Amino acid sequence: MLERKISGGKLGAAVKRDVLKCIVQAAKPARSVKDPHIELNLQGKSLCDEGLELACEGLTKTLDSGCAKLDELNLSENKLTLVGLRHLTPVVKLAGRDLKDLDLRCNDIRICTDEDAEIWEMFLAGFRDVLIPLPD
Repeated sequence: MLERKISGGKLGAAVKRDVLKCIVQAAKPARSVKDPHIELNLQGKSLCDEGLELACEGLTKTLDSGCAKLDELNLSENKLTLVGLRHLTPVVKLAGRDLKDLDLRCNDIRICTDEDAEIWEMFLAGFRDVLIPLPD
């Protein structure tokens, strides 16, 4: 898991920069990404929606390039709101078949208006392609 001592928007920018390196590595001749699997533990880093937006920009480009797969994403305790889920939706769609764990506990995600409900529904629609393992 990637763990950082920085927080907030600085952390979002650092995550974006780090995950975009996968694209650069994959583009170099005769080089492959050592481990194409990404596991991010950003628990309790005060990421907020702005930091999540930056991190999601990098994750979206990297996942869309096909050079990496997102396996785990821990965003618990980050003061995220529904605005942050707008940024997270494309990441969920791109990682749907690989994402095994998404933790959003203890954030400020509330559905109070019809607009909130629409954002929530769009976020949930991102999970349509998620493969759920069947019990034995």
